[in-house]
Amino acid sequence: LDEPTTGLDSTNAAKVVDILSSLGTMGTTVLLSIHQPRPDIFRLLDRVLVLSGEGSVVYSGPSALASAHFASMPFVTLPLADLHIADYMLDVVLKSSRSDVRDMVRAFAESEIAENALLIADTLAIQYEDSDQPPIIVPKYVSPYVKQVRLLWQRLAQVTFRHPFLLMLHFLSTACASVALGLIFWNSRRDTSGIQNRMGVLFFIILYLTLMSLSSL
Repeated sequence: LDEPTTGLDSTNAAKVVDILSSLGTMGTTVLLSIHQPRPDIFRLLDRVLVLSGEGSVVYSGPSALASAHFASMPFVTLPLADLHIADYMLDVVLKSSRSDVRDMVRAFAESEIAENALLIADTLAIQYEDSDQPPIIVPKYVSPYVKQVRLLWQRLAQVTFRHPFLLMLHFLSTACASVALGLIFWNSRRDTSGIQNRMGVLFFIILYLTLMSLSSL
């Protein structure tokens, strides 16, 4: 997900990340990019990936160990007491010189966190190569068609009844247009001219319904 909390206030952003975190606990892998998460949102993230301006990995590991990792590097300034770890990591990477950033990348590559990540990756690769069974692919969950239609109808009804004035305006305009068309083409005959008049009525009705549907956008 590319910045799913963009445009949301802090409360709704926390709700979105909380839902994504609950999906992760159920076995779904969730990968997202996020800017300036507040402390409670940052704690919901299991792992954090921080890249330098050149695309090198400055840190990739559990979010709970990020503060200790940056504090272990002697060439990195310690964070202020009131500065959150997410803001601190971004400030360190963006404000440091290129040489210091290269040292951060090298320090992470030699850290125990990186070694554990490589060990886990190698273990999974060996298990996959030695296994005779094909990998288990969990099929994606798809809601039944009836459920999708029902939910869409409920959403449409909620949106419609939230604007009663617009609903009444549609009814009134449709009634007026129906009366006007009925009066104009009241005595249409069954000859060629009457058939052409009826074709004009059908075209006008389709055009009217199309323009009225634009009001819901």
